[in-house]
Amino acid sequence: MTILVNRFGKGGALLASLFLLFALLASPAVSSAGGESDAILKEARDALALGHIDQAQVLFAQVPAPGPDGDDGQFVYSRMQLARLFFSTKSMSKARASAEEITAVYPDNAEAKNFIASVDRAVRPEWRQVVDDCIRFLPSLLKGASMTLILVFFTMIVSPIGGLLIALGKLSKTQPFSGISWFIIWFFRGTPLLLQLFFIYYGLPAIGITLSPLASALIGLGINYSAYLAEIIRAGILSIDHGQTEAAKAIGMTYGQTMRRVII
Repeated sequence: MTILVNRFGKGGALLASLFLLFALLASPAVSSAGGESDAILKEARDALALGHIDQAQVLFAQVPAPGPDGDDGQFVYSRMQLARLFFSTKSMSKARASAEEITAVYPDNAEAKNFIASVDRAVRPEWRQVVDDCIRFLPSLLKGASMTLILVFFTMIVSPIGGLLIALGKLSKTQPFSGISWFIIWFFRGTPLLLQLFFIYYGLPAIGITLSPLASALIGLGINYSAYLAEIIRAGILSIDHGQTEAAKAIGMTYGQTMRRVII
């Protein structure tokens, strides 16, 4: 400005005055819009802090959409605050509409899109949410079901055989067999199954025996149910009249033949 005045005298001063006037007339249009939005946001925050939800909603809605030179941050902030207020009061349609105002101007706004998705999940019927969750977790459920069937079939095959052997061992008059069978029944019937599985999978590696998760489960379940069936089988054997054994001996049957053909 000083250069214009010094060089052109009064004409330069006139040009400088016109330039300043133009700058003053042009800048308030932007600053006044920004200042108005700032004032509205401040008033809305004050109302929200005082618990005046309805007044805050009205004020946040008054923040205009940004023009070519506007502040998009104020608009996005006001509409997101408005959407959250509607969401907190269960006004889901209004909450979604407020967030959609942002996506209409800024389609790639991640915050608004995530909020709309949250609103859609919240308004889904409970049965629909359950169905969607089941569909989402169906592969994991099928994998778990197949593993359960493997464990069931293995246990059904192994436990009767193991139970019979343990029962015969406990009925045996040979001390090592009866002692080992007694310990198996006492331990596996007297401790929780989960503790046994933990001991097999985490405890055995301490002595150099490492098993896979499936092998640990198969062994743990097999021995556990064998111990329970052993007492049932032993009680069934003892319930047989002693005369059956005497009759088998009288006709020359060995102990093994008697147990296999008569008692069992």
